[in-house]
Amino acid sequence: TFSPTPTTQNTAISTVSPLPTPPPSSSSASSSSNETNNECLPPARFVYTAMHGVGWDLISKLWSRFGLTSETLLPVASQQFPDHNFPTVVFPNPEEKGALDLSIKYATDINADYVIANDPDADRFTAAEKQADGTWKLFSGDQLGILFADWQFMCFTKTDNQIKGKRKHNQTCAAAENEDENGENQDSRVGLFITSVVSSRMLSKFAQARHCQYRDTLTGFKYMANESISVRNGHPNYVHLLAYEEAIGYQLSGSVPDKDGVSAACVWAEMANYYRKKGLRIADQLLSLQKELGHFVTNNGYFICKDPSITEAMFNEFRHNKYMLGNDDDDNGKCLDVRDVTLGIGSDLPPTPNAQMIQFRILDVIVTLRASGTEPKIKYYTEYAAIGPDAAMAEMNARKILGKVEQLIIKWFYQPEKFGVVKG
Repeated sequence: TFSPTPTTQNTAISTVSPLPTPPPSSSSASSSSNETNNECLPPARFVYTAMHGVGWDLISKLWSRFGLTSETLLPVASQQFPDHNFPTVVFPNPEEKGALDLSIKYATDINADYVIANDPDADRFTAAEKQADGTWKLFSGDQLGILFADWQFMCFTKTDNQIKGKRKHNQTCAAAENEDENGENQDSRVGLFITSVVSSRMLSKFAQARHCQYRDTLTGFKYMANESISVRNGHPNYVHLLAYEEAIGYQLSGSVPDKDGVSAACVWAEMANYYRKKGLRIADQLLSLQKELGHFVTNNGYFICKDPSITEAMFNEFRHNKYMLGNDDDDNGKCLDVRDVTLGIGSDLPPTPNAQMIQFRILDVIVTLRASGTEPKIKYYTEYAAIGPDAAMAEMNARKILGKVEQLIIKWFYQPEKFGVVKG
């Protein structure tokens, strides 16, 4: 397994707090003077898109439960209500290029601070933040995941006295679940983080650094949510803090065993206002976590393959070649720590004989090759963790290594000329 924590356990919280006063992490470097100078700032303003789906009715009702005012939630009118024709987007997925263009334009025009988005059925979430120079940073699914993890852990451990006494009534937050009926902290409680095998390893390192439990599962919340339930049943002192997958799905609650984009949006707004009062953007906190844990850089993609027999042949040839991305005498082509999930080789995950998936390490890059179960795609996920204080330099170096590995994967695994597959 690629997890740095040898034991794996799980637990649950519930949605998360309605009061925007949780704790700063140890990696936050804001000074008390910054906090004082920014206490009088008005709350951040959030442009929201439901992507022609059902999210608006839900988020507009939940918003106030998190101590947020209706004036700070500004819908994109042309995408506010359900419309099965999705007239303003090419494809109604917040991850798709251009899907947030209308939202970002509106946010720029009215000088809002954030764009937050759900997909049409409101179970996924993404966000963008306006930076000091006026540009917009769109967070990746994995970046959102590590930020939610950091936030949940801070609430759980109550490292800021501000939240003491303010959330005790709300049994849907991690901090409240960490107190017994007398308000005493239960030191035996242990936080639990779960993610899918194709998501970033940054969460695993974070869990280890915070002395929490971590587990990875097959992709999909039917695996992650059930894993959380199963382990909590056996370990009542474990508290579910977060389950997430890189495809912008987040389960912040142990009582709702699935991803939920509406609660994620409200928690994000709570988090944004907290850092705003400290004179920070959320991007600053992400950089702080990257400096502590490493710059985890990903490069994902896919090839189109409409013939399942070709997909199977491609994976079987890779197995026949001893999981090599090169010739037998090429050390750079050796794949280490192979987890052939399909065959149940080298993996603690349940075998998936009807679904192709192989994971390995090459040149210190974690690679997952996986056939989609819903689309005619053979996907690849690659990640490299670069260390260093200079974020730009670390990412540049990581991109070079990831680019090299990507070319090896294309040449030796996909073999487009032989198998007739096309890069998406």
